[in-house]
Amino acid sequence: MRRHLPRVLRALSVVVLGVGVVHVAWLFIEHLQHPEWSAPASANLVYLAPYVMAAGTLYGLSCVFSPRTVPGP
Repeated sequence: MRRHLPRVLRALSVVVLGVGVVHVAWLFIEHLQHPEWSAPASANLVYLAPYVMAAGTLYGLSCVFSPRTVPGP
């Protein structure tokens, strides 16, 4: 399992980032349809921050758990 853990974490980080992009895109579309009911479009980018932080954390963990490669002589 440890061998596949970095790949799984990287894939999960891509999925989390994709979900965040879809969420923010949905908010932008909602703003275009009903600008009087929703927050300004630039304020909707704030919703992307937790997704980016979670994806970055998962990717960082994948780097930590990846096998180390030491250059040879």
